[in-house]
Amino acid sequence: MACWNVPQGGGVSLSSTNQGMTLQLAIRSITPDDAGTYTCKARNRLGHDVESSTLVVQCTLSTLLRRRRLRSRF
Repeated sequence: MACWNVPQGGGVSLSSTNQGMTLQLAIRSITPDDAGTYTCKARNRLGHDVESSTLVVQCTLSTLLRRRRLRSRF
């Protein structure tokens, strides 16, 4: 069994697939709000493991301003 802990505040729309011995995480339509630490926790009859990775999202100033304008409309 494996599960992902994702940062709070992002609009993460993710899918997780198990390809043999590899658990993959796909983040769709990534935004700066999705930045943060993602942690995978796995456990089976042989033991358990925890791994974390930090996602940094870089974008242009115009992209940030466009996102803010879109958010303010709703």
